[in-house]
Amino acid sequence: IKGSSAAPTAGLHFTEELMQKIRDKGVQIEEVTLQVGLGTFRPVKEEVITAHDMHSEYCTIPQETADLISRLDNDTNMTLISPRRYGKTGLIKHVLGMLAERGDVSVVYLDILATRNLAEFAKLFANAVFSSVETKLEKVLEAAVQFARAIRPTLGIDEMTGKPKISFDIAPDEAQASVESVLDYLARRRGRVVVAIDEFQQIAEYPESGTEALLRSKIQFMHNVQFVFAGSRQRMMAEMFTSPKRPF
Repeated sequence: IKGSSAAPTAGLHFTEELMQKIRDKGVQIEEVTLQVGLGTFRPVKEEVITAHDMHSEYCTIPQETADLISRLDNDTNMTLISPRRYGKTGLIKHVLGMLAERGDVSVVYLDILATRNLAEFAKLFANAVFSSVETKLEKVLEAAVQFARAIRPTLGIDEMTGKPKISFDIAPDEAQASVESVLDYLARRRGRVVVAIDEFQQIAEYPESGTEALLRSKIQFMHNVQFVFAGSRQRMMAEMFTSPKRPF
């Protein structure tokens, strides 16, 4: 591409034949044009990574990607289904990044594929929300105090930035209460929030019954928060969101 400093070597294995096979499986492919900058090759020498100065890169997106942002702007929750390694996560993070740059919406991303139960989901969810939505440590601590019974905050130092950070631990017997508390916190918070939960079908594997119903009972009334439910297991995701027997 004219203006790019390097070829997109990470995608050279996507031949036109392979792309057509992907399309034949019903996968919708969207294109994003990125002109790779020289900053890609510049070594990081600073001890604190945030002090590293990155060069800007020019990027264009198609109308379809803009449509995703438009739907979120119109207070629409979305379901996104795509096989793993086909760019689903990249698309989500790209859209979230564009929303965050506007400054009028907070964005939260979490991948729950590795979670095995509601307690692990609650811990990941709480940490993702408070580390993304609240940028000031005192605000995070203030919010954590509201949930002290179920969520235990721990203060530490971020190894990447050298700045103070706070993480949360969840008492196993308080997992449901913790999830409800974080959702209630988001609902009460001023301003819009977009939450993307990747590999969402994983909640169907939890041993706790009623996880889907728990989330649905709260999310349906959260008018200031939009959710992106993304998953890679098409059949399971389709059943979760289309079957009249399932909460969503």
